[in-house]
Amino acid sequence: MNTRSFQRGDVITALAPTLRRDGSTNWHAFETLVKYQRRQVNGIAVCATTGLGHQVRPDDRRKMIELALGLCEGTGCQVIVGTGADNTEHAVALTKEAFQIGAHMVLVMDCPGVGSFQNLEYHMAVAKVAGDGKVMTYANPARTAGTCMHPKHHAELMRRHANVAGVKDATGKVQFGLDILENCGPGCHHCGDDIAIWGCFVDRRQSVCAVSVASNAFPLLISNFTRSLADGRLEDAERIGKTAQPLLESITLTAETPIDGMNFTDVIKNPGTISLVLYFLGILREWDAPSPYHKVTEEAALSVRNLLEEMWRRDQTVFAKVEQFTGLTTINYLRNDAVINRLA
Repeated sequence: MNTRSFQRGDVITALAPTLRRDGSTNWHAFETLVKYQRRQVNGIAVCATTGLGHQVRPDDRRKMIELALGLCEGTGCQVIVGTGADNTEHAVALTKEAFQIGAHMVLVMDCPGVGSFQNLEYHMAVAKVAGDGKVMTYANPARTAGTCMHPKHHAELMRRHANVAGVKDATGKVQFGLDILENCGPGCHHCGDDIAIWGCFVDRRQSVCAVSVASNAFPLLISNFTRSLADGRLEDAERIGKTAQPLLESITLTAETPIDGMNFTDVIKNPGTISLVLYFLGILREWDAPSPYHKVTEEAALSVRNLLEEMWRRDQTVFAKVEQFTGLTTINYLRNDAVINRLA
């Protein structure tokens, strides 16, 4: 297994979902995303939470890992596999399978609905079965029924298992990151929230890498942003961040969402909106709502399109890689009403 440690300023893209509404996998879309990412970022996370890994069929999951590894071979892009689950036995089985196939690392979210000590036991079981395989834990209480393993337990896990490479922090809590640094030492904190990248690299959290959703659409832009911050080139980072701001805003939108004939105000966010961004850029030409709970209204679609147009006005050059990959003139594609009409 050819695995290297991630360096400060590296970016891992949490791949957007490529599921169809019937639960099957859109293999063309998955292959397209991996090919788009593999030479622009340092790693891709497949079957993780953004990719709705818990909804991927078992046979499709194995094929996804194999396909990603094959497509990334020789590019320097590592394949990280999401193996978190709602019980220890399942997480252990997924981890064992991922490394048997050849994964470079696994990403293991906390077990939902249990306390910190129970999560320590859960993560120790996963780290043990991983053997020499690298493990990154994942703290995101918004996705685990409010539970989150305590930084002191993260430190204990790393003390007992040298293959644990740190924590992906998507808690939204500055103090959690600082406590990870204090208890686990430098090199253990990885930013798991695009909105927090600036703070994670500039303040005392000293993040190593960023696990990004926004990089699905603009991998080189997010890589340049993160690298500038890591290198202390704050003027460059500020300029890039200003360009990227509409993209980051597009990841979370508030709009009326119809579900089963009922309308209610909801935050339409990851992975629904990043899928919409990829669709509007022409990277994914076919619209598949990631799940029945990620339907989009015309209001939400227009909001995403307007934000991407604003990004175009700020700096057209960042669309060069998109256009090179798609063969489209992005601004013309964005303004084509037929693109929105196909969402219906």
